[in-house]
Amino acid sequence: MKCLNGENGNSERAWLKLYLRGFAIGIGLYMVILPASIILLKSRDLGVWQLPVGLVPAVPIAYLVWIYKQSLELMDEFTRHIHINAILFAA
Repeated sequence: MKCLNGENGNSERAWLKLYLRGFAIGIGLYMVILPASIILLKSRDLGVWQLPVGLVPAVPIAYLVWIYKQSLELMDEFTRHIHINAILFAA
């Protein structure tokens, strides 16, 4: 993973831009895939394919977790500490 701590001091904006782009892609995929899988599951008997179709919406969620992990690696120590404490408090 490349380090975004350049001389111009735009490291905060760089990781935020990367995170927001990945978050928009992940949420967009989730908003399309979830209703499609619900409609598909309710409309017909899929037999063996019922479980895989039901688990397909988990793929964009896993992508969102990965994007957040990547953005944590690009944050400075103080911001990373705040984010990790917020995650621990929420859990």
